[in-house]
Amino acid sequence: MKIQNPYTSSFINLEPIIEQYLAPFKMQIEQLQKQVGMLSGHIESESSDLTLKEVAKKLNQSYTTVYRWVHGDKYRSKDPILKARRTGRTYRISSEELEKFKVKYTF
Repeated sequence: MKIQNPYTSSFINLEPIIEQYLAPFKMQIEQLQKQVGMLSGHIESESSDLTLKEVAKKLNQSYTTVYRWVHGDKYRSKDPILKARRTGRTYRISSEELEKFKVKYTF
């Protein structure tokens, strides 16, 4: 960023000054940007847990099918066959649990 000095016709380059001022906070800024990205959905979280949509895409199944695997099918009296944990309003399936499921049901 360059700002023209009103008293002289020269330009002042502020970028090195800003970089020097922000250097101690660079790590904190990067962490905050990463958190904002994860919350907005632009960046995947670091955990190996997958959402039901991600599992459905990996197994080439519909979301409803994966949902029934997790919750069981109440109308057909079937118990859940895929373990998931609830985080807020979403369900997460660990990568290890998904691998066990794939081996057991040959996906």
